[in-house]
Amino acid sequence: MLIRRVPLAILPFPFDYLGKTTLVQYKGPDDTADQSALVKLVIDALMVQRREGQWMRSDYTSWVIASSFGRNLSMTGGAEILIQDSPGPDVRRGMVDGFPICLVDLNDVPVTADTLPLSMYRKAGRRSGW
Repeated sequence: MLIRRVPLAILPFPFDYLGKTTLVQYKGPDDTADQSALVKLVIDALMVQRREGQWMRSDYTSWVIASSFGRNLSMTGGAEILIQDSPGPDVRRGMVDGFPICLVDLNDVPVTADTLPLSMYRKAGRRSGW
C-alpha cells in the first residue's frame, strides 16, 4: 500500500509518523513480519523511488504493521533495521537501507476512534517478538 500525506493535515498518534510518501507492508493476524517481508518492502520502496525520480530515500517512509514480528525481521548483512527511538510501546522508528521505517505492533496500538481501523485487524492473544 502506498500512502501520500497532505502536508498540512494534523494526524493522531501513531499516524503522525507517516512520511510525505509512505509504503506500508501489512501482515494479517496469522502472518509474521520477517526478513522476507522487510526485503520486499525495501525493494518496493526502491521501485517507487525510481518510478517517481525522487532519489532522496529520506523522502519516503516505510511501515511494517503486524500482530507478530519474527526474531529474524532485522538481520545483519541483510535488511537490517537500525532502531533510533520508541515513541510508544506500539511504535519503533529507525532506518533500513537509508529509508526511515516505523514498526507498528497491532497488539499494543492504543484503541481510540482514530486507531480503531488498525485495531480491528489485531488478533487477540498474539504477542510480538520485536
